[in-house]
Amino acid sequence: MKRLALLTLASLAAMAPMTGVASAKTYTAKSIIQQDNSFCGDFMEGLKEIGIATLKRTGNSVTTVYVLKSGLPDTEYSIELWGGSCEYLGELASFTTNKHGAGKGKGAMSVPAGDTSFFATGVTQGTASDSVAVELP
Repeated sequence: MKRLALLTLASLAAMAPMTGVASAKTYTAKSIIQQDNSFCGDFMEGLKEIGIATLKRTGNSVTTVYVLKSGLPDTEYSIELWGGSCEYLGELASFTTNKHGAGKGKGAMSVPAGDTSFFATGVTQGTASDSVAVELP
């Protein structure tokens, strides 16, 4: 009986790739985060680089990892995802930096199928620190 069950599972596993279900391709991009940049994902000359955002798209889901190396110390940040046309998509996560201003937040959300440009921002104490917008088809 166990052998039959194992053969059946093995047969189903072998047939899975032939079901016609395509897996979604994944696109990943890294972008700098600029302190006090609230210019909708634009790079602003002269603003301090305080971290890196990694955005990964699979299908209609975007996962964001927002890493600060020199943000404000002992401060809570709310991480938001925005469309490249400065369209608010939603809050992803929140985290608190350590005494050196370092910290990380990660979250994922569904995005409109036609959107391809994204940036993350960390909001705290009335200021925003945007990553530079990236293209994720």
